[in-house]
Amino acid sequence: MKQTLLFTLSSFAIATFMTACTGQMADTMAVVGKPALSSDPCAAIDKKVMRLDRFTEVVQNTSAFHLEEKAAALPVPGITVSNNRKQMLRDAKKKRAELSKERQTYGCKTPMPVSTAQMPDKKAVVSKPALSSDPSADIDKKMIKPDEFTTKVNTTSVVHVEEKAAALPVPGITVNNNKEEMVSDAEKKDAELEVERQKYADETPMPVSTAQMPDKKAVVSKPALSSDLCDTIDKKLIKLYEFTIMVNNTSAFHLEEKAAALSVPGITVSNNKKKMLKDAEKKRAELSKERQKYGCETSKK
Repeated sequence: MKQTLLFTLSSFAIATFMTACTGQMADTMAVVGKPALSSDPCAAIDKKVMRLDRFTEVVQNTSAFHLEEKAAALPVPGITVSNNRKQMLRDAKKKRAELSKERQTYGCKTPMPVSTAQMPDKKAVVSKPALSSDPSADIDKKMIKPDEFTTKVNTTSVVHVEEKAAALPVPGITVNNNKEEMVSDAEKKDAELEVERQKYADETPMPVSTAQMPDKKAVVSKPALSSDLCDTIDKKLIKLYEFTIMVNNTSAFHLEEKAAALSVPGITVSNNKKKMLKDAEKKRAELSKERQKYGCETSKK
């Protein structure tokens, strides 16, 4: 009897213990198995938004001829690809609103990506050049442009003058094929800008017109004397000397072949030894005069 009672109590205790453990385990599993709110859905939505914005930008900046082709290369779920620009942009706007609501549903804390296609005013402001704080510097820039215009007109033939002038327009000067009239207008414009410049009493000197300084340009463009030039002439003299020795010491049978292998500018290669030697002597005299002209001080080779 005692054994039966002991067995019954033991069984009851074990059953109670197992029930408690099972209940605790179920509670733990319920807590662990509950899906926690993650930032991944937000990131996925943001990717969709960025793809949608890229699609919108492509549609806005693509011609009607290539529209369907470009849109098909960047498909967005929910937008039917076609050559109807307005319809696709309308669908894209609707899709963006849907994604915005979806972000609110998930409680995404990060701000929604800004569409580059929906901010044309901001682009215009950024690309607009800032007004200079120095009015005189702005006037100087304007004065340089008529000078460039005058130089271009003066150095262009009558046939192409209208075409070249149109490529460098100046406000207040009418482009036509009358060179004298345009130069006169440019000088008048230059004078007006000088009067405007004097109002600001700036100490900086007025920009000098390139059209009015041909002598200075000529001086600048003159090549400076260098020892390299003399070295070049001496090398030509050495080559000419080698050519002369070769011609003197080569038979008529191989003369033309050897002369062609050691050609000298100004000497026609042939099998006529006397003619080539005469041309070589003439060339040597020319190079000697050239050395004297540049004042080469080294001894003549």
